[in-house]
Amino acid sequence: MPKTILPVSHRLSARNVATVAQLQAAASREIFPTIDGLVRKVNGEIIPCVNDLAADVTDLETTVTDLEATVAGMGASAQRWVHSTGYNAGASSIRFLNLNGTTGASGTLGVQSQIHLPGTGRLVSVTISSQFAAGVTDVSLYKDGVSVAVVTQTVDIALVNQGYLFDFSGFGALSEWTLGQSLSLSVDPTNFVAEVFVGILWEMDA
Repeated sequence: MPKTILPVSHRLSARNVATVAQLQAAASREIFPTIDGLVRKVNGEIIPCVNDLAADVTDLETTVTDLEATVAGMGASAQRWVHSTGYNAGASSIRFLNLNGTTGASGTLGVQSQIHLPGTGRLVSVTISSQFAAGVTDVSLYKDGVSVAVVTQTVDIALVNQGYLFDFSGFGALSEWTLGQSLSLSVDPTNFVAEVFVGILWEMDA
């Protein structure tokens, strides 16, 4: 006669059944909530932190790329030259700086007011110190001998014998020159000035 095989539950003793039930209850009460808590912690805290970290890494990579592009744009062979000049006006009217080898200035844009620089480049800045408080002062850049300014910076020169910076670095093509172009600069103060000292910072490409 074939042997009857009873289900496992039938073969377990009452004591064993009770033990299994206790283990199941313990798992439901302690282990499963712990697992659920860990899952919630992973989803609610760890994964967002990892995502934030990944975003920070991406931002850092973007910053590095931008810096590399900026350095590459500057050009390893770019050279800066400080051009010192000045004049004694005894007036408050506009003066075009002599740039081609002599100091001084004149009331009109002429040959002495024009300079030809090699290659290509840009006007970075002009620094002015005045013997008198010149007040609101315009410094303008001209090209090709045309007496219409292509770009102007305005600064209030309120103190005597103090250097004031006229920054032209953010004007892009307006403050740049190409091979063969002539450049001129004017200073137009509001108040009477006498001795004016000027430092021009040019940046020349290769």
